[in-house]
Amino acid sequence: MFLVAYITYLYGTMYVVLSTFSGLFAKVYHETPGYQGLNYISLALGLFLGTHICARSQDRIYKALKLRRCKEGLPGRPEFRVPMMVPGAILVPIGLLIYSWTAEKRTHWMGPNVGAFIYTTGLVMGYQCIQGYLVDSYA
Repeated sequence: MFLVAYITYLYGTMYVVLSTFSGLFAKVYHETPGYQGLNYISLALGLFLGTHICARSQDRIYKALKLRRCKEGLPGRPEFRVPMMVPGAILVPIGLLIYSWTAEKRTHWMGPNVGAFIYTTGLVMGYQCIQGYLVDSYA
């Protein structure tokens, strides 16, 4: 039940960030639509980095826990997919705080982009861990 609430939180914050992203750069930073679109690169880079970090680490951790805790030939437990959720759960609020505080204080345009990068890195790590857990739970 906790995972349902957490993924709901992740989806909700993602849509809030996406709905405010272009408006922030248009109203606060007075960027033209062409330059506003370039700011989405920070979101894409965060998703890309988080996907690669989590996929490799999650599989490595899963195999190590399976070797340590399961008898030979038995499948691993779904909970072995969860450890990588911890760094993601730490990165999400850090990224949101950086994004919101730097936007509120009207700092350099890189501030909100750095926050969005950190946020989406943690976001995709949470998604991957929850999806892997759900697949293993019902397989």
